[in-house]
This record gives sequence, C-alpha cells and structure tokens, in this order.
Amino acid sequence: MYLGKDGLIPLEVKVLHDPDRSHVFCGAALSSNVIPFWKTDVGKWDGAKIIDVENGPHPEWPLPVTGDMRQYDISEPHNPVLMGQVWMGGLLCKAPEVDGVKVAGRPKAYQLSLDARR
Repeated sequence: MYLGKDGLIPLEVKVLHDPDRSHVFCGAALSSNVIPFWKTDVGKWDGAKIIDVENGPHPEWPLPVTGDMRQYDISEPHNPVLMGQVWMGGLLCKAPEVDGVKVAGRPKAYQLSLDARR
C-alpha cells in the first residue's frame, strides 16, 4: 500500500473502536506520521495525514528519530489532541530512570485498552 504523494509506508493499522464509524488509523514506517482513513458518503475510502511529529537527527543513526510514545484523544478523528507523552529511551536516551534503572527501549505493537483507561 502506498500512502499518497509523500510516499509513506504503512507500518501498523489500528481500528477505531466504534461500530458506527469507519475510521482506521495507520502509523507510517520510517516517520512519525499518523494517517486516518474513513469511508466517504459515496462509499470510497479517503485519508489525510493528521499527525506529523518532527524527527531529530542522531549522529550514530542514518534516519531521524523521536524516542517517545504519544497518546492522542481521537474522539474527533480529524482533529487529534495530544494527551500524553512518555520518553522511552532508545537512540535519544531521554527516558527517565525507574527504581534506579535507566529505561532503554522503544514502543512496539502497543494498544490502548477498549475502555481507554490503560
């Protein structure tokens, strides 16, 4: 699948947990973009990039990186609101220490619970 003129590559797709809406959200690989897709009134699929997080350079890595995980309120899918941010370590090493241990990792295959509490 090719995502528009920007040449974004889909990485992970998450479905909006609402049977009355047709939205799915796609996280793009090698970027920090999120693109929702939805069915139009005429039954065709449309999409637009709604989240574009600025990446930063890293001297030992060929691609720009962010190093954080973000949570957005998507109750209005075309107007997401940033609700939380956690630094996960990884290449930027901005993560905090937890019980004396430096967090070193990155998010992978995450999902918000169906009740949106965790």
